[in-house]
Amino acid sequence: MEKVKNNHQSAQKTVMEEMITYFQHNTGGETAESAAKFLRAANWNLEEALQLFHRNQEESEEDDYSDTDYDHSECDNLYPPPIALIHKGSFENTKLDAKAADRWLIVNIQSKAEFGSQLLNGHTWANETLAETISSNFVFWQIYDDKEEGLKVSTYYKAESRPVTLVIDPITGLQMRSWRGMMEAETLLEDLMPFMDKSPQHTTSSQYKAKILHIHRRH
Repeated sequence: MEKVKNNHQSAQKTVMEEMITYFQHNTGGETAESAAKFLRAANWNLEEALQLFHRNQEESEEDDYSDTDYDHSECDNLYPPPIALIHKGSFENTKLDAKAADRWLIVNIQSKAEFGSQLLNGHTWANETLAETISSNFVFWQIYDDKEEGLKVSTYYKAESRPVTLVIDPITGLQMRSWRGMMEAETLLEDLMPFMDKSPQHTTSSQYKAKILHIHRRH
């Protein structure tokens, strides 16, 4: 129990350190002490901390405000997407490929405005054990919500939060599981285990047989 607590505290500390680095990266090189001050004032809400910083800059240096404005183009390069893991192609083509391979489809919808997306790229998808597990057992597809197809998939699956990760049955197109925000690699690995026990075809076949049996019993 103590080990789990220590692991949780360690992971929390790492996330806080990454938030400080991200804050510094997007505020023109503020010191770690200054970044932590703004983050604590905003109860470690990154967006609110950045807004607080910019309001403070506007009040004290109105003419220089544009130089410290929040620039999403910079944050895109902080943690690049897991290119080697991402299946190339449209959502529909990726779904067809997953169906042909009889693998569950993992869809990760990200937002350039949400720090959780950066953490997923930098920590979760970058985890070697998780990446190898996904590569060997699933088909992985990632998209940003500002892309037309990203918006389309988000709307279809009613995925309003960002980032969001879904497990899709490539045969039926049904959403089987979802996670909101940033997840630790170890947690996601554990949650994905049941999907490695039964493939989409096996699951769909079992559901079909159960449905037929239910119909026969009713008659």
